[in-house]
Amino acid sequence: MKERDYNKEVMVPLTSSLYVPGILSTPNVLVEAGAGYFVEKNNADAIEYCNKKELALKTNANKVATYINSKRD
Repeated sequence: MKERDYNKEVMVPLTSSLYVPGILSTPNVLVEAGAGYFVEKNNADAIEYCNKKELALKTNANKVATYINSKRD
């Protein structure tokens, strides 16, 4: 999620095989918050949100791995 040139034409995916031309008009991005909900954030907030989400996923994965290993023993 690097800063992009705005007012520049890009290809926007509508489906996995259908793209249409579009123009980047705002420095904000949509971040999936879960259950099909999206939140509009600026780049810095979106990166922070993704980093927090990544940390939470890693923490939960480690807890599950520890639990599985204890059950194997």
